[in-house]
Amino acid sequence: MIYFLILILLIFFAFIYDFGNAKSGKKIAYYGILLVLICLSSFRYRVGGDTLMYMLKYQNMPNFNEFGNYEIGLSKLQPLWVLLVAIAKSITPEFYMLQILHAIIVNSLIFSFIKSNTKYVFTAILLYYIGYYGYFNFEILRESIAIGIFLYSIKYLQNKKWFLYFTLSFVAFLFHFSAIILFIFPFIINLKFSFWRALLIFVLGILFSSYFSRFVDSVNLVGGLITSMKEYVEYVPTIWGIISILVLYLLYPTVIYKLSKSFLKINSNFYSFLSVYIIIGAAATFFFIFFRFLNYLTPIIFIFLTEILHGFFRRKDIRSIRMAFVIIIFLIFSIIHMNRYFTDTSKYVASSRWYSYWYPYYSIFDKKKDETRENLIRAQNNLN
Repeated sequence: MIYFLILILLIFFAFIYDFGNAKSGKKIAYYGILLVLICLSSFRYRVGGDTLMYMLKYQNMPNFNEFGNYEIGLSKLQPLWVLLVAIAKSITPEFYMLQILHAIIVNSLIFSFIKSNTKYVFTAILLYYIGYYGYFNFEILRESIAIGIFLYSIKYLQNKKWFLYFTLSFVAFLFHFSAIILFIFPFIINLKFSFWRALLIFVLGILFSSYFSRFVDSVNLVGGLITSMKEYVEYVPTIWGIISILVLYLLYPTVIYKLSKSFLKINSNFYSFLSVYIIIGAAATFFFIFFRFLNYLTPIIFIFLTEILHGFFRRKDIRSIRMAFVIIIFLIFSIIHMNRYFTDTSKYVASSRWYSYWYPYYSIFDKKKDETRENLIRAQNNLN
């Protein structure tokens, strides 16, 4: 119920302030919804598949006084994440303190990025909430901090302030290995959009993915980055998986690109990032881990979709049916990004769905456990 109430509140704010152009109370509403989303994540109790695994590891991690003696070398956990855990445990040994720190960092950075790049902030926040809020706050905890840091650093990348950009990229990398892609962005960010180039990469990936996977699997080096890569080696996409990559990572962003640039002629500094998104999406057929890199660029998708929604809403030539366009685009977005929530997980726990990781919501104030969620985690991770 709490998820639905927040959804209704965000829709209300979007219509009042973005579509309705109201001004009174906008600042209060902005910071109010930021506080609500921070609290929702901060005070959850055993909500999120990865969250439960982090809770298990949390017990054996150091506090601030023990941090200097903790061996990070061969661990999958990066140093700044271990430091953040150490700070949280030094305040209280309870896991919720880490959730509070994490929620403040991630959501503040994402809200700041949204506010800096669109005047329709509540529409963008609504899209973030529907598409990736739960994923960033309940699942990929380390990576979402790295993503937030990248979003903050984008202005330095665009203005070619390399020292600041690479410094922040290194900080992001010290939270999660996937941030290694940030060091590559400056060299590929000027690639011009070409759907056919992306399609060629997509096809080559299908043809040669097995060779690439065998190469990665043959690497004898040890360490968190290599270990993380090898976890994806065994993934072999089915025909439906390949179709999903084609639709979600090539066709979907290509439609966004064409609608924004050619049809609505939206003025944006992010078209080059959209091109990179499509190229990396195509490369996911080579090695499925590449799809994780797209998480860094997904908030930019939300900015484009926000501008598309309002671009259609403000077209005078379709005034009589403009809201129909807005609703249709919004529903398509919701179906694309919410479809995974309803994925069948019955092979792990009977009659369960992927949303069982997040629903029902319990807080630290009642500390209830959901048996379906607990059983899903045990089954997927072979825990007794």
